[in-house]
Amino acid sequence: QHFCSTKQTDRTKALAVASAIEDSLGKAKVGGFTETAARSILANLYQQISGQTLRFKTIRAWFDECLCRVEKTRGKTTYSRYGAVAEGLLRFIGSDRAEAPLESLTSDEIQRFADNRLEEGRAAKTVSNDLKPIGKFLKDAERKGLLLKSPMGAVETLEVEGETRDPFSEGELSTLQIGRAHV
Repeated sequence: QHFCSTKQTDRTKALAVASAIEDSLGKAKVGGFTETAARSILANLYQQISGQTLRFKTIRAWFDECLCRVEKTRGKTTYSRYGAVAEGLLRFIGSDRAEAPLESLTSDEIQRFADNRLEEGRAAKTVSNDLKPIGKFLKDAERKGLLLKSPMGAVETLEVEGETRDPFSEGELSTLQIGRAHV
């Protein structure tokens, strides 16, 4: 035997939850308990108890929704940059994974995306900046209850050294001024 609270104070609702759990465990034992079946059972159970529809978002749908918000609230440059990064991640994980549930996106996939960007020759600072919108989108999903925890927390952040720039010397300035006079 296994005891598990239904977290319900209403006996009818508690019995409905217990019955759904019992049904799902029965299906799991005979091999019919797939991820799709689990989602269906949970969606029906949630509907019965709360009267609301359970929302399942795909990775692509969530990123598209976030990009729509960015387009309305931020500038064109930010929208373009965020869009390029989101599309890059979706292309990297593949079209099948992009249509998978948002909560199935793993820190390993994001880490491999970042590593791949570095291997392609992008600067660590660029890759670090690329991870920011992904992290923001996933943190928003966590705040809205679509994720229990953002997978970004397990992604290794890149050590980015600040770029130092020396001012032009007097000789370099005069060379620049001479060059400009000939143009």
